[in-house]
Amino acid sequence: MSKEAIALFFKVPEEGKVKTRLAKVLGKSKALQIYVELLAKTVKTIETYTQKSKVALFGFYLGTPGEEVFALFNLKERWKFIPQEGFSLGERLKRAGDYLFSQGISRVLLLGADCPFIEDQHLDECLRRLVEYPVVIIPSDDGGYVILGMNSTIYERQYILFDDLPFETPNLLKETLDRLRDVPYFLMPPLFDIDTYVDYERYLIYRRRFALF
Repeated sequence: MSKEAIALFFKVPEEGKVKTRLAKVLGKSKALQIYVELLAKTVKTIETYTQKSKVALFGFYLGTPGEEVFALFNLKERWKFIPQEGFSLGERLKRAGDYLFSQGISRVLLLGADCPFIEDQHLDECLRRLVEYPVVIIPSDDGGYVILGMNSTIYERQYILFDDLPFETPNLLKETLDRLRDVPYFLMPPLFDIDTYVDYERYLIYRRRFALF
């Protein structure tokens, strides 16, 4: 197996269970459509990047996937799909990290399907920085992060990154960095993800201006 991996965390697209904050403004059907669009964009970016590399691909899913979900993955033979385990997001991320490092992986990127601005260069730089730094983070504008990278030197100390942290709140990045005071880390320029209607309006402006897809 490759020494490097990208682990995509995603929810099985289901009306009423994805992008719930968007659904309050736009309706459940539109929120589902947006989520599928974001997931497809993220998958395409990851697959394009890994066509020229030997990075292992893992899809950690929440829910019960059907063929319509797997149809979003063009390189299905490259992916290993695994159900998420744990009650909280922090617990699910930690268990995934445990699994990946136990498989002999040295450098891993954990990311979700909420940020359409992740491109090849972000994935490439994160993996390169992990040769030197135990932790690499691309922050999000809302106080969280869109990519968390770890190398195997943090394996036994993953609790620093995942235990009792305020996931899905504006304090996540600050409290994560407070935990990393004695751990070298590399912080990349921030991106923004799509959680609220304001985020979505901002995204539409960027998409029209830069023809994202």
